Amino acid sequence: MDINKMQGLIKGIKQIREGENANGVSQEEAADFNGKGIYEYNSQNYGKAFELFLKSAEGGWSWGMYNVGTCYRDGEGTLKDLKKAFYWIKKAAQEGIVDAMFETGKMYYRGEGTEKDTVQSFAWCKK
Repeated sequence: MDINKMQGLIKGIKQIREGENANGVSQEEAADFNGKGIYEYNSQNYGKAFELFLKSAEGGWSWGMYNVGTCYRDGEGTLKDLKKAFYWIKKAAQEGIVDAMFETGKMYYRGEGTEKDTVQSFAWCKK
């Protein structure tokens, strides 16, 4: 194993021990970004809210993932992009966010950001 791979492995182990993700953000920080994003969203500062939600999502916070997805879906604080919306909402669904599971099912049903798939739609809505 070369030295760069070894250093990457050591860094990854350190992040796991310290409760950080690959972006160096702890779960507590990611949750805080999401909370601040909700505040900005409720204040109709959608651009700032999206920025905070994205930091939260990239930090591994499930609700941040869902919020980024809904911003992409609705074009709030960012350009509307249904493929990115589907990516983030499904990622939140895979993390156990029930609202995201249902939304993933609806997106499969409508073919929004993904191919239309009624079998997947039913499976996600059933969860």
